[in-house]
Amino acid sequence: MSARQNDSVRLACGSAFGDDRISLAVDMAARGNVSYICLDGLAERTLALAHQRRDPVTGEGSFDVRIPELTETLLPVAVEKGITLIANMGAANPAAAGRYVAEQARNKGLKVRVAVIEGDDVTSWARDNDPIVKETGRPVSELPGAIIAANAYTGADSILEALEQGATVILGGRLADPSLYVAPIAYELGWSLDSWDRIGAATAVGHLLECGGHVTGGNFADPPYRVVESFQRLSMPLAEVRKDGTAVVSKLADTDGLLNVETCKVQLGYEIHDPENYLTPDVTADFRNVTLTQTAEGVAVAGATGRARPEQLKALVAMDDGFLAEAQVSFAGPGALARAQLAETIVKGWLEEVVAGGKVAEIKTDLLGINSMLGPVSEPRGEPWEVHLRLAARCLDRHTAQLVAEAGQYIQVCGPAAVGGHRMSIKPVVGMYTFFVPREAIKGSVHFVEA
Repeated sequence: MSARQNDSVRLACGSAFGDDRISLAVDMAARGNVSYICLDGLAERTLALAHQRRDPVTGEGSFDVRIPELTETLLPVAVEKGITLIANMGAANPAAAGRYVAEQARNKGLKVRVAVIEGDDVTSWARDNDPIVKETGRPVSELPGAIIAANAYTGADSILEALEQGATVILGGRLADPSLYVAPIAYELGWSLDSWDRIGAATAVGHLLECGGHVTGGNFADPPYRVVESFQRLSMPLAEVRKDGTAVVSKLADTDGLLNVETCKVQLGYEIHDPENYLTPDVTADFRNVTLTQTAEGVAVAGATGRARPEQLKALVAMDDGFLAEAQVSFAGPGALARAQLAETIVKGWLEEVVAGGKVAEIKTDLLGINSMLGPVSEPRGEPWEVHLRLAARCLDRHTAQLVAEAGQYIQVCGPAAVGGHRMSIKPVVGMYTFFVPREAIKGSVHFVEA
């Protein structure tokens, strides 16, 4: 099956992050009249968590935790409507994700063709080549802890290959967010992946859709300056992309939220750093001349261009970074701030010896609602009646983390009066760092798991 030559393609976002609601994708599949739903489930944090969940023997348990829900609720509707699903929800184990989806489809009597994309795992390459870490300027080998895994951001190439071979469900690992959209746009409109201006235009559409609810009113309201009337029934965004590279971004009818030029402007500038040189695995996109125009259908998008794609790909290396110890206690009523500050002083004194032992990499206390976000500059106005003390420390081993967390817990019985709302936790920490890998070092592959 080769690329098509359609005049337009209609596609939508089904997920923008690892905790997004699959129910919104189901609504889109049922009512959106789209040919593709693209689901992003990965960020640095979620990829690291997937590596943490991976069984060291079987490799299982390391794909997106929502895939069972996806196969139960979204997949049947997608099959009925003839919608292709494209997702990076394979996370740390795309092959296991593909097997699971194929098996569930078979059990439900659904006819699908599941493609698995691998090749983003560059752990061996990182160990062998010891690349320079962007954040430190030093080699990976000089980072604390051991390498858990490393993954490169890969592009539309393999997705396009899977589409050309008739895939109806495509599951990959660290597929770049906009690439999920670039591939089906190029496939349906007959665009070559080295037609840089067109791929730049596709990337602009992908960038607008990839963060889902950000375009339809999420992370936007700031009353009274920016008002979203209702969040009761939200919609994911969708787009109709035309052969000339223009597009109209919209949302489902009869939904709340907000989609207008301003919400699109906010998302267009999100995380791109340099609008002239937005680097993705597919293109060096240029958004400087993008225009956004309100229309009856939604927001018209035009003007994005592109140049040749980068020769290197961004990669993330996950490192074993010890354990995070956390304890929290609440104070309420008159004098809450003074009692919280006293508790902060007491617990710091208790932990002096533990910190001096050298196994606490960092420690921090915050008074939530007072200084946790803006620091000392955010002095309270008036006397607060509720203050929450949070203690957190990154420790090199679990035993030290336990000592820190227990000190925070102990404050509720051996500290100031009227304390409540206590909780404590200890969890492993994965540090994420950035390096770059030559494109030719990535050996992408596509294989099918028949249902």
